[in-house]
Amino acid sequence: AIIPTGKRTVVFVVRDDGKFAPVEVQTGQEGQGQTEILKGISAGQKVVVSGQFLVDSEASLKGVTARMAAPATADQSASPATSSVPAAAGPVHHGVGVIEAISPDGITISHQPIASLQWPAMTMGFQPPADGAPSGIKVGSHVAFDITPTADGQFRLVHIAPAAGAQP
Repeated sequence: AIIPTGKRTVVFVVRDDGKFAPVEVQTGQEGQGQTEILKGISAGQKVVVSGQFLVDSEASLKGVTARMAAPATADQSASPATSSVPAAAGPVHHGVGVIEAISPDGITISHQPIASLQWPAMTMGFQPPADGAPSGIKVGSHVAFDITPTADGQFRLVHIAPAAGAQP
């Protein structure tokens, strides 16, 4: 799932903590549905290949790459994000979905499309709310949530609550 932005070419890799990180790559030859990667990632790294993951509008792609203050290298992309990263000034986006995993470092949600971000339905990890996950939230819970971008280009949950009847 190669994302050409006009100024650079980006792929998303899976970090050791299970979150995704954008990495700038240099592409080579293309053929039979495959693209040669010359620089940016190394053998064995897991790269997102599903179009379901990708944001499907040019405006959203520009937003993703704008949040990439400095392009990550293959080595930097494996560093886990810390929960002490301050939130960036930005809009709050609303979503609904189902909790897939909960850890001290993040909450993974399979969510419906988020129109304000022009995101399709997907499963992704979010930094937990500053005060932690509320009681009553567990794997399998249907939830309504609000997220905001952080300074490092990730998204932090600012509110999450059970959503009776919400269908992911």
